[in-house]
Amino acid sequence: MKNLTLQTGYKDPSSFTIAGKGVPVKDAREKVTGTLKFAVDVKVQGMVHGKILRSPHPHARIVSVDASEAEALAGVRAILTPFD
Repeated sequence: MKNLTLQTGYKDPSSFTIAGKGVPVKDAREKVTGTLKFAVDVKVQGMVHGKILRSPHPHARIVSVDASEAEALAGVRAILTPFD
């Protein structure tokens, strides 16, 4: 049987500078210890939070929304409904 050599056009993996090699994770210590700050951890003075209330019925047609209880809550700045 003859020894066949295939021409694939791919480089030898040992010549790669990153692929196939370990890359150090620079923020690994902070992630493991829980000290890394993510975007969700940032709090700014005057920040406003949002809440989404979804329908428990998939593909249901929304006929009306009674937001009077939400409007009566302290700290509510705005209410958006599908009709706005």
